[in-house]
Amino acid sequence: MKRLITITAAALTLGLAASPAASAAVASGKSGTEVIQGSTTRLSVIKSKAPVVPLKAHGVVDTYGTINLGGPTNGKSTLYLHAGHLRVKHTQTRTKQSFNPKTCVVSQVEGGVYTVLAGTGKFDGATGHGKYAVDFTAKFPRLKNGKCNTSPSAVPISGKISFLAYGPLSVR
Repeated sequence: MKRLITITAAALTLGLAASPAASAAVASGKSGTEVIQGSTTRLSVIKSKAPVVPLKAHGVVDTYGTINLGGPTNGKSTLYLHAGHLRVKHTQTRTKQSFNPKTCVVSQVEGGVYTVLAGTGKFDGATGHGKYAVDFTAKFPRLKNGKCNTSPSAVPISGKISFLAYGPLSVR
């Protein structure tokens, strides 16, 4: 379980696109609310130290892509979307962890704010800000004695990672 929490903290802190700032509308561009969300239940992704979550974006730019929720980011992340890349600075503002010994389920929800730093393709000249949340849930196996296996080497048997970011966005 300690390994999961470490992986989750790294994934959530780094891959979460989020930190506040004012958005500036570009005169000849499009502006509106952008919602980017995705989730996965693939066990290989849940077990990964750098889980890559599929995404769909709707609003100013409708597209799809991925975000890597693992590894060092220094408070910055890139969303790799089919219509272009979106680079953001993010700040975690809240976190909540729970463990249910009856179900062997660990849950961690983190959220925060983001500021758009740059974009490519249809995100060229992007400015904006918003909020994000990442929900990581994993079910761990039971030991022969019926207790949950919460050792650092314990590997989840199922789970889900969900990502949501939303806020005003302007592009050229």
